[in-house]
Amino acid sequence: MLNRLISKPLACLCLLFLLIMQGAYAQHKRINFTSITSKDGLSSNVVTAILKDRYGIMWFATEDGLNKYDGTSFTVYRHIAADSNSLPTNEVVALHEDRFGTLWIGTNGGSICSYDRQQDKFKRLPSHKGFNNKDNVIRAIASDYLGHIWISNVNGLSILDPKKRKLTNLPLGAEKSGRLASKTVLCIFEDSKRRLWVGSADGLFLYHRATNSFSHYTHVPGDAGSLPGNAVRSVEEDAKGSIWIGTDRGLSKLLPDGTRFERFRYGEGKGAISSSDIYSVVAEPNGKLWLGTEDGINVLDIHSGNIDVYKQDSRNIYSLAGKSVRCIYIDNLGTHWISTYKGGINKSDVNLNLFNLKRSNPFDDRGLSASNVTSFAETDNGDIFIGTDGGGLNLFDRQTGLFRHFDILLSMYHRSYMDGCLSDLMLHTRLPID
Repeated sequence: MLNRLISKPLACLCLLFLLIMQGAYAQHKRINFTSITSKDGLSSNVVTAILKDRYGIMWFATEDGLNKYDGTSFTVYRHIAADSNSLPTNEVVALHEDRFGTLWIGTNGGSICSYDRQQDKFKRLPSHKGFNNKDNVIRAIASDYLGHIWISNVNGLSILDPKKRKLTNLPLGAEKSGRLASKTVLCIFEDSKRRLWVGSADGLFLYHRATNSFSHYTHVPGDAGSLPGNAVRSVEEDAKGSIWIGTDRGLSKLLPDGTRFERFRYGEGKGAISSSDIYSVVAEPNGKLWLGTEDGINVLDIHSGNIDVYKQDSRNIYSLAGKSVRCIYIDNLGTHWISTYKGGINKSDVNLNLFNLKRSNPFDDRGLSASNVTSFAETDNGDIFIGTDGGGLNLFDRQTGLFRHFDILLSMYHRSYMDGCLSDLMLHTRLPID
């Protein structure tokens, strides 16, 4: 039996109820994202790095300047030709805050600089032998436990002692030489054991301080225990101390023997990562691993192996703003900040309650047929018939979140009366609901 509800005087309440019921049907695992784009003051929708500093300020590196965000408004920093205290160039690609609170900015074509908060200006690092600080490309910046700053640049890796302002370039060498065998360093990560990992376009390197040398891990065709791919874009450590590696050909985890890797399946189907192209790997204390891929976000439960996938969905205004997820940052409050290619910033805040709004789209045959919802009635299985003004009758499926449309013969009722009194109409119309 349909639960009767007359709604013409209560059209707004009907819409509100629909929104609440939509939230009730949604799976508890679903995550809502709000977006921050150039319409909100972001200087560019191509965001390359995200950081929250110790003062609670968010920083976004973009292809058109550095953005400082206080939660309500933006301050945008760009290169000014006549000002040596401005950004060296507009394309910012790396951000890092060291243990002293200094914010370091890596650029494409302008090398590296630091931000002086008190004077609100940028200080450029002087050029050193073997390190060009005029048009250098900085791909990654990280600190080690000694407070030294590791800098990826066009010549490989350099180490800066910020107190002495001394910079050392690590020598390059051939494969298996014990030296860094790649100029293209993509990421730098120090784990809880003070081991420093270097991801490159030519595999993964582990630095040994005692001997000032590197171990080298690569993809070996036919060897399932090797890396899945050589382009290592992200290295992360989970709460149990396991090391995870994101590559251009999939995700892997370093096995306890320290020499082999476990690979994770990608492709279609349950339990598979949606794409092999992984840009970002971030661990949460609760055992969840967030993966930014070419085809959405994958949240891997490292205990159960279950994977939840979140993609751009034209039917959901709170889905991701883009397909390709390039950067994930989880702050100290548990808020997730995500950049998608040309989609700006997507934000998921567990403390923010949102209505799961369903908008009408006349071109979507499984969407709401009209924007003016006038009435509804619930079926025995929990689905909802929805009357609209101008769009006829819809049946909302709680499980899928989609709609079915029905053509109804109006032999006894005027169309406007049908829209306003759905339940009365149901007494004279037999509809299939399977």
